[in-house]
Amino acid sequence: MKIRTWTEVSLDDISHNFNEIKAVTGSASKIMAVVKADAYGHGAREVGMLMQSLGAGFLGVSSIDEALELRGSGVTMPILILGYTDPGLTSILIDNDLTQTVYSIEFARRFSDAALAIRKCLRIHIKVDTGMSRLGFYENGEGLSTAGIIEAASLAGLIAEGIFSHLAFSDDTEGGFTELQLKRFDNCLGLLKRAGISFRVRHCANSSAVLNYHSSQYDLVRPGIIMYGVSGAKTKSDLDLRPAMCMKSVVSQIKTVSKGEKIGYSCTFEAENDMVIGVVPAGYADGVPWALSNAGIVGIGGETAPIVGRVCMDMFMIDLSAVKNARVGDVVTLFGGRDQRLSAESVAERAGTIPYEILCRISRRVPRIYYSSGEIIKTVNYLNGV
Repeated sequence: MKIRTWTEVSLDDISHNFNEIKAVTGSASKIMAVVKADAYGHGAREVGMLMQSLGAGFLGVSSIDEALELRGSGVTMPILILGYTDPGLTSILIDNDLTQTVYSIEFARRFSDAALAIRKCLRIHIKVDTGMSRLGFYENGEGLSTAGIIEAASLAGLIAEGIFSHLAFSDDTEGGFTELQLKRFDNCLGLLKRAGISFRVRHCANSSAVLNYHSSQYDLVRPGIIMYGVSGAKTKSDLDLRPAMCMKSVVSQIKTVSKGEKIGYSCTFEAENDMVIGVVPAGYADGVPWALSNAGIVGIGGETAPIVGRVCMDMFMIDLSAVKNARVGDVVTLFGGRDQRLSAESVAERAGTIPYEILCRISRRVPRIYYSSGEIIKTVNYLNGV
């Protein structure tokens, strides 16, 4: 391996996870594969094409730029932009067959005016805020006025294809908040139906809800992190989820540090004995959390080695004193694989964060190597444009 730091992505494992999700959701609900944030670090172009081949119903992205990257890579399936897009880009949305989320009447009117100005129609999904207090027409379950949603769904130039909400706490199965959100969403749908407004696609279920709340599945589910084989902050899955990504580097130098010597920036680590120290050429600019300073572990030669000293921008140090026959060039696993001590969930816990961030923070200077049937099928090096 001639790359200093890289990630390995198993397309077979992503396919396996997709099929596991499909098995628990059944034929009644289609799957929107969420591929925002470069498919949680796994590569949106590659995962998008894979989802298209597997028959996913939609792809979900955050921005128009992410959507256009998918279109440029050959993805032709429906794409929903879950976040903000400037209505001045309406013609680009329509010309690229993209669906836009609308979450306020003001926003809807601007899209309608822009579409009418070019004599075309824009497909939209209307977002209802049932308790996340983020984007959406607000619905608190107490005397909701659906006037804004009714108007948005009726505006000329817009095709109101879908309606959805987002669940804030679906990894909790005891607190009742998800049930409250679903009740509010159902109440909203009922009020709209009585007003003569219905939608072809209704959706609420994120990854945790797919696992924990069958009643949230409606016409479409939106799995994100579980599609990549990782559970959320608290979610423990009964599915056979397989982590699809492994981040690796190499040992670039080995040296002996004497007792009492300091290691790393700010001298936060002092050797209590003579130690064998390895330098790993990966740092927080690559996606290694700075919070793993003096707290993380890596895998090497079938063993684990602790991170000592501060994680630097481009490298960090590990204690190799207990690792036999360690050599320069040995492969170091930062996270991933079958060792639970190195899972994204375990690394996140050590770093005081969530596994989503461990996956999404991997920078674009880290090449992605894609495997299928045990063979390398593609290497993507963003900096070199290949």
